[in-house]
Amino acid sequence: MGFDSGSKLYRSGVLPPLYFLVLTMTAILFVRHFLKPQTKAGRLFVFNILLGVVFTLTYYVKEDGLWLLLCLAAVTVICLGKKFFSGGQRLRHAVILLVPLMIFAGGTTAYKFVNQKYFGVYLINNRTEGELAEFLKLIYKIKSDERTASVWAPADAIVKAFDASETLRQAPALREAVVHTHWFGGDIVANPIRGEFLGWVMLSALYDSGTCKTSADQEKFLHEVNAELKTAFESGTLSKDDRISFLPLMGSMTAEEIFSLREVMLTAYKAHLTLYSYLPGALPLDFAPYAKKFGLSTNPADYGIENFIIKQATEPSEALDKAAALTNINFAEVNPHADEANRIIEKIFSVYSVIQCVLFAAAIFGVVGSLVAIVQRKKFFPLAKI
Repeated sequence: MGFDSGSKLYRSGVLPPLYFLVLTMTAILFVRHFLKPQTKAGRLFVFNILLGVVFTLTYYVKEDGLWLLLCLAAVTVICLGKKFFSGGQRLRHAVILLVPLMIFAGGTTAYKFVNQKYFGVYLINNRTEGELAEFLKLIYKIKSDERTASVWAPADAIVKAFDASETLRQAPALREAVVHTHWFGGDIVANPIRGEFLGWVMLSALYDSGTCKTSADQEKFLHEVNAELKTAFESGTLSKDDRISFLPLMGSMTAEEIFSLREVMLTAYKAHLTLYSYLPGALPLDFAPYAKKFGLSTNPADYGIENFIIKQATEPSEALDKAAALTNINFAEVNPHADEANRIIEKIFSVYSVIQCVLFAAAIFGVVGSLVAIVQRKKFFPLAKI
């Protein structure tokens, strides 16, 4: 769909091997520290340095690496527990165990300093951190009868925020860019913003409306807005939502909606495991057959496709022009070979769905086997040779 999609293609290409490498090294970390504690400290130290470097690189290739951090942190805590209860040189082994996380912390700090120098913000991600993240939290707190488990930021809550903040009232172009965002068919009333997409909508709107041209401008502007919204809550101008919220950056839900997520979660796991609902990435000349096949909307505008094509055709982009010159592909037009490409993609999906099911079964077998081995103090696999 454009330069952004092309960038994601290259980024996504390196993620599988990096994830596999990090998870494999984390498993070896567990074996070395938990199942084979007699390993020499020097070897452990060098290995953990390498793991810290690879992990930090992998974590920041994509913006949703929290699950990977939790995996490493869980293994570290388990191994630390083993060291603590087994006695011996606890301090030295504890320091060695913490090396990957210390490298990650150091890398994160360095990353923030680089962003501070070149972009004026001491942040990693100005969508899920900083003042924009605080703004999203406040929007999710505004009472709204239109909020659902999938619509975290209903249009009426956004409008209430614009009305309650003097700074936002003085930015009519921003309000227009949000309410009529290209992300959701140009109308967030008819097509409500789903999930956490308000962050992307705000980033686009702040820039497109000319309200903020830099990340530093964004932080300064939203700092004022957030202060005014907090005052509005304190004065009663804005009412707080009384639904259940598990995380500040997540929409609230009723108890009934929470229990109804069971089916949604099972469907999502099934979809990711078997890829049965994955839509081919190339934009076809006739989008409807693909949408109908998976029970999705047949209106391209619901996915931002139509608006994207129109925008790129009428608003030339320097990045897209450079990408087109480099690849000989016009990213502002629908690819006439998309249908052929999609047929190939679907075959690849079929192959991957089989591979994933086999790997999932193997993973379950491995986890259960490892737990049995630990409990019975037997080597289910020849782990000592790793």
